[in-house]
Amino acid sequence: MKNKSPKILLVEDDHFILAMYSTKFVADGFVVRGAMSGAEALAEAVSFKPDFILLDLMLPDEDGFSILKKIKRGKGTAAIPVVMLSNIGDPAHREQALIYGALDYWIKAYYDPEEIVSKVKKILES
Repeated sequence: MKNKSPKILLVEDDHFILAMYSTKFVADGFVVRGAMSGAEALAEAVSFKPDFILLDLMLPDEDGFSILKKIKRGKGTAAIPVVMLSNIGDPAHREQALIYGALDYWIKAYYDPEEIVSKVKKILES
């Protein structure tokens, strides 16, 4: 990572999970914004200009795939790395996320927040 604090947008509709990841990322030097809906995620992606987006699949207004496609089509957002983070372990979902432009598809239950932060740092450092 560069000298500046990396900015991450966490898109998650579960208050507890959003707070848990936010706390861990802030403790590791990230500037964090959270979004709890697809509409909020798209607005934050444009205004906040994050260095990275962690995107949940299940959101109250649109699914994460729809948001991912919009982010990847956006003039100012297409280059932002996005990883889908979900509890749905269907291999077809992972494949679809990669087709739509996600870097990866991580299953929440497989990683603790510290591991997620570490994985994000490695991506930003590469």
